[in-house]
Amino acid sequence: MGEFSVYHWLIAILLFVLVLVPNIFFMFSLQRAFVSIDDQYRSIAPSLVWLLLIPIFNFIWIFFLIVYLRDGYKKMWENNRLTKQTTAGFGVGVAYAVCWALCMVPGLNIVIWLPALVLWILYWVQVSQCRDIVKLV
Repeated sequence: MGEFSVYHWLIAILLFVLVLVPNIFFMFSLQRAFVSIDDQYRSIAPSLVWLLLIPIFNFIWIFFLIVYLRDGYKKMWENNRLTKQTTAGFGVGVAYAVCWALCMVPGLNIVIWLPALVLWILYWVQVSQCRDIVKLV
């Protein structure tokens, strides 16, 4: 008792991969959304999205990314670089980030993880759709 067997390690690795792989694809989508924003309208370098891999810090950094993405697309709209106006999923993104942060609260995390997952997927979809409205000039 108290020892990790090979099966325990395999289950731990499988769970880690099941959580990490979708997050990596999400970060690729976020990075591509930042890349689609013209350099002069972008607040941060797209590579800074990968700071989400830092535990605990990611609970704070996601809020900044959501705001920077919205602001970048807003500036592009103001300069006639988008085919239609977008908030880049700002409302859903903030709701997701709040739920994600609340997942740190013991006891509450059991209740809030499912809404956080749904909001994460909705935000991911909205971020992916933003790239399609950039005008090619």
